[in-house]
Amino acid sequence: MLYALGLGLGERPTDPDHLKFVYEENLEAFPTLPVIFGLSGVPMTDLPEMASIDYTKLVHSEENLILDHALPAEGDIICRTKVADIVDKGVDKGAILYLHREIYDGSEKIHYATIEESHFLRGNGGFAGESTVKSGSSPPDSLPDRAPDQTCDIQTLPQMALLYRLSGDLNPLHVDPKRATTVGFEHPILHGLCSFGIAARAILQTYADMNPARLLSLQTRFTAPVYPGETIKFELWLVDEKSVSFRAGVEQRDAFVLNNGKATIGL
Repeated sequence: MLYALGLGLGERPTDPDHLKFVYEENLEAFPTLPVIFGLSGVPMTDLPEMASIDYTKLVHSEENLILDHALPAEGDIICRTKVADIVDKGVDKGAILYLHREIYDGSEKIHYATIEESHFLRGNGGFAGESTVKSGSSPPDSLPDRAPDQTCDIQTLPQMALLYRLSGDLNPLHVDPKRATTVGFEHPILHGLCSFGIAARAILQTYADMNPARLLSLQTRFTAPVYPGETIKFELWLVDEKSVSFRAGVEQRDAFVLNNGKATIGL
């Protein structure tokens, strides 16, 4: 429920499509919930292998969620995370860290989700001596060359980052004005994974009757930050009966914040 509130669900407090994610009666889990699993374990900053990363220059760049089973509203889970690859882009060009997570139920008999994500390490290039290419990396989804089939506007809440961080991402960049300005932002920014969950909201309410079981996968690139309180405008293309391409922008700043997005929805 706290995760759903952090995505802005409940802003229409009498709407059944919102209440089912924030009220314990007939509670359902929002489908992008797996992206927060594993955040409450040992932080990456505490791992000796990650000690050389300059976390003030780390940028979450891509997220890919693949759902095999709908999550129950309660239960035990096991999250297994590994570093899939680290790509050196060269001196003064940074590096890319690829993480891979698998989510199971407590008995490991049910596989709920696979998560693939990448982080751009702006302060860590040049360690391998030359640029390398990640084997097997897939190109981003291309958007149709036509006007969007649908648009969907979702206004973020001014306090949204304060709510969302309580689901496990306590990075002060999203709450501390001094930390935000130190790394080049006007004020604290919204978590990228919060924007990711809001993208799922836009797709579910536009194409899937807000049925969480119908979201089968969701992937996107994070291309610019969202400031809490801004309105995110989603442009959506129904490529076929199961595939939706999308991008999202903030018109006030004429900036795309999510791009090359793709979702798979079940019938």
